Amino acid sequence: MTEENSISDICDGMNLPFKLKELQLECLKAVVNGKDLFAVLPTGYGKTVLYSILPKLLWETKVKVRFPADCDRSSSVVVVISPLISLMKDQVINIQTFGVDCVYIGENLEEGVLEKIKNGEVPILMMSPESLFTGSWRKLFETEIFRDIVSAVVVDEAHCVDQWGDEFRKDYSRISELRSLLPQAVMVALTATATKDERNRTSKLLGMNNYETIIGCCNRTNIMYFTKRASSDIEENLQWLIDELITKKEGTPKSIIYCRNIKSCSQIYSLFRRKIGAQNSYIGQPSAQKCLYAMFHHSTPEKNKNIVAENFRKNDSKLRVVIATNAFGMGVNVPDIQKVLHWGASRSVQGFMQESGRAGRDNKFAVSVVYYHPVDISATATDDHMRHYCKLTSCRRQYLLNHFSPENMSTGNSDKIIEHFCCDNCAKLCKCGNCPTDFQIFISDEDDSIMLAAAEEYDGDDSRPYRAMSPENRGILRTSLEKLRMAMVQKENYSPTMLPVNILTGLSDAVISNIVSNAHYFYDPADLFGEYVNDESLAIDIIKLIEEICE
Repeated sequence: MTEENSISDICDGMNLPFKLKELQLECLKAVVNGKDLFAVLPTGYGKTVLYSILPKLLWETKVKVRFPADCDRSSSVVVVISPLISLMKDQVINIQTFGVDCVYIGENLEEGVLEKIKNGEVPILMMSPESLFTGSWRKLFETEIFRDIVSAVVVDEAHCVDQWGDEFRKDYSRISELRSLLPQAVMVALTATATKDERNRTSKLLGMNNYETIIGCCNRTNIMYFTKRASSDIEENLQWLIDELITKKEGTPKSIIYCRNIKSCSQIYSLFRRKIGAQNSYIGQPSAQKCLYAMFHHSTPEKNKNIVAENFRKNDSKLRVVIATNAFGMGVNVPDIQKVLHWGASRSVQGFMQESGRAGRDNKFAVSVVYYHPVDISATATDDHMRHYCKLTSCRRQYLLNHFSPENMSTGNSDKIIEHFCCDNCAKLCKCGNCPTDFQIFISDEDDSIMLAAAEEYDGDDSRPYRAMSPENRGILRTSLEKLRMAMVQKENYSPTMLPVNILTGLSDAVISNIVSNAHYFYDPADLFGEYVNDESLAIDIIKLIEEICE
């Protein structure tokens, strides 16, 4: 039986409501052939489907022969390593719709479920890298049953390995230890964004040597890209969306507004509340489920996060706009989002590509708009690629394709798009005479830039989404953070034979540099926690330092 026939039979048995896409099929063939796999697939392409199929597919093609012919098993076990709890919980729900049993390791599990896991009877185990190496779970991977039954280790959002593995979440750099514990399991790395250099670094960290690389073109042809240099006046820039909510109410197309910090989220939410009015913000009786807009960030209570996440994905949701930090990030799979707006440029072009790719997953026309301020594209606030993207005068789509999918560009595997549906720069050049006028509000001209430059000469006030940080203040902050690191070492009495103290404390030189560079955005511990440091009490201490220095 060919690999394709095996895959087809498994999919038929799962009653998938769709046919596999070309690259999904190629990925599964590679794994069936016993190869490690590094797959870079566009946002919304369906990476979850791949590891939903693997337990049954690899049982039939690889694992079954290791067990007695009369055993009553019908599936192997696949371990999926994922970065976020919210993402894992969503994936469990998605996978179970395919009729595959899946458990998130990290919550209180019933004794019966624990027993099934230990016996290798749960096909998919969702785990964070940290949970892999805690006592009881680490011992599980050393058992004979797990060495035989685990067919694959899948690293979802694999770009996090390179991004976080060396300092921020050091257990990412330990995933390769599973290779010796589970020698018969293939390693599968999945992401939507990884350049060639990032793939090379990630594969080395994961212990992947002879692996197959499958790269999809990142060209989301239904998304039109805009950037707009904006003043710090939120109302001036977002009044159009407020007007749309007032007139269309629950008929307003779904949108996400990504902010660099919680202060910006709060400012935008407060503006919406004030302009729309408390009573008009709801459809029917006021309740969290019936509000037209909501906030989502690290400090949002868990109950509210669940309400936002569950309501926003519904087709008939009253919730139309989510104002969020990147806490509302990886794993957000709401097909009918029409607009992704960035209030402030992303910290990196990779983060931007992930976030903008949450628009238009239903394949309908969608837009990505970056409202950037000069401080967002300073040398300390974002990477060179994002800075260049914001200031481009040529095609923005072409720039993203050249950065993320140069292999596809060289083979001609990129779709031609009508200029006025490509990006703001291409729209300015379009001479077709039938250009749509709906999106002129996002297209800047020279007069806009001149007026903004003049407006930015004033000193500013507390309405700005960032605080003033002089070079002297940044120098003081760096020194203070280094002193804090030493104080943590002395307090904990770390042994010199342990890991380097900058890793043990969570304050490596690189982390300190990142914090110093972006200190003007930090007002709340949650602005730091989860992205810069992984210890809530440390985030609180850093905010106190910044406030003392700025006073």
